[in-house]
Amino acid sequence: MFISNFKKIKLIFILLLIFLGSFLRFYNLNFDDLWSDEMVSYWLSNPSYSFSETIRLVFESNLMVSFEIILKNFHKLFGYDVHISRYLNATISVFSIVLFVDLLRKNSVNINTILFGTFLLAFNIFHIRYAMELRSYTLTFFLALMLINLLFEY
Repeated sequence: MFISNFKKIKLIFILLLIFLGSFLRFYNLNFDDLWSDEMVSYWLSNPSYSFSETIRLVFESNLMVSFEIILKNFHKLFGYDVHISRYLNATISVFSIVLFVDLLRKNSVNINTILFGTFLLAFNIFHIRYAMELRSYTLTFFLALMLINLLFEY
């Protein structure tokens, strides 16, 4: 009985870490100005451009094609505003934390490992800063986690 209550408390801590990690990613999201490569990403994801024109421009700029297409569709749904653009990366970053917890849960029998791993990713300053930038790093990390999850599942 005591052990199951102890595990429930640790699960509550994991959920709290996910919540705090999410808060850190959305807090002061648009505090910094856009860097030049972020401006290019914003420009390339203009919903008024046709799909073929966007693809042509992305290949000329040597950026990640899938990120620009996802960002373009995000702008179609939520509006083409520079202050809205960064919410995509912050959201992907939060999903990365959840996916990482799922990966740890599938591959670890020790709840302390899951708690520690969640803590490391939720408060990782690089992951937080990349979530606040309009770059493809968070999408790359998320896609890598998805691939690792699929590999461990099969």
